[in-house]
Amino acid sequence: LEACEVRIWTLETTSPGFAERFNTLEEKIEGTEKSLKGELDILKELVIKLLIKNGVDTSNLGGRIGGKAESVTDLRRTAQ
Repeated sequence: LEACEVRIWTLETTSPGFAERFNTLEEKIEGTEKSLKGELDILKELVIKLLIKNGVDTSNLGGRIGGKAESVTDLRRTAQ
């Protein structure tokens, strides 16, 4: 890890524009992570709704779906 940090520092100080390209890449990665998390939350919600609609006992599921305010209990109520 230290070797990578030294290499990045060397590139930042010796390669014109490297820092900007590196920061842009880092921002894109962060945006992709947020997007994937959002997609995963949607998928979880759909799976739970399908389980509920098919009569599967979801009483052992609790909590919230991702960062949403909608809880599994709310999904049970709306899916039936």
